Amino acid sequence: MVIERVVCVCVLQVIVMKRSLGVGYAAVDNPIFFKQNTHMLLGDAKKTCDALLVKAKDHYGIWVVGTLSV
Repeated sequence: MVIERVVCVCVLQVIVMKRSLGVGYAAVDNPIFFKQNTHMLLGDAKKTCDALLVKAKDHYGIWVVGTLSV
């Protein structure tokens, strides 16, 4: 019996948060940065994400139930 698992991820836009345009430790280009649906958001990721969350809550009336820490 052959079981195949297909995962389909449909993402319209990808936002990559990065501190600067500098290369990483390995100095290898990440191909995701060059895709048509990828946008770079430069700055401190925590501060930027917090600011975006505040704006989204103000604009859309979003309520956050919990937070996710990584």
